[in-house]
Amino acid sequence: MTTCTNIIDGFHADAFNLEALKNEGIIAMIHKATQGTTFRDSKYAQRRSAAKNLGFLWGTYHFATGADWEDQVQFFLDTAQPEPGELIAWDWEPPKHGVPMSIGHVRDSVELIHEKLGRFPVLYGGALLREQVGSSNDQVLKNCPLWYARYRGFPLGVPANTWPTYTLWQYTAGEIPNPSPNPPGPLKADGEFVDRNLYQGSDADLRNNWPFT
Repeated sequence: MTTCTNIIDGFHADAFNLEALKNEGIIAMIHKATQGTTFRDSKYAQRRSAAKNLGFLWGTYHFATGADWEDQVQFFLDTAQPEPGELIAWDWEPPKHGVPMSIGHVRDSVELIHEKLGRFPVLYGGALLREQVGSSNDQVLKNCPLWYARYRGFPLGVPANTWPTYTLWQYTAGEIPNPSPNPPGPLKADGEFVDRNLYQGSDADLRNNWPFT
């Protein structure tokens, strides 16, 4: 099976050199825009402009917290200002401090985004998503393409009754050895450890299907 691993994600603390990343073959970047109802990523706007000028596929994500879900949706959209060809993602995982967003409010959030933009966001998640969705057939969340986080040699535990397969698989954050020769690709980009993601298709397929709506 042809796969594409030239997709990275990150936030302001990652020291990206976009031109070097492009030269190494990276073609897509998903960057943090917001978290909760008050945090804006300081590098988001600058990197968005620079990345798009270099021809990257661009995406943005919001790190959801236990704060008011409606305020989070509006804060994210006001800050990110997503364009039709840009991927949007809702990051659902436990924050370092505080409680995570409930599954009910995740459903509310993605439906509100759909109401406002006419499309559902990609849903990012790992252990929390596996535990909360489980074996159910979630009629709301299944509308969201799955961006699955699992740092293993195979994406074990995808809640298959809701998602038959993942759309993106975040298979490494770089700080652990790749446990398998598959997926391929280095763990470093631009000399730095980065989050890397796999798409089940070629680079051309990724370009044709981005932003998965």
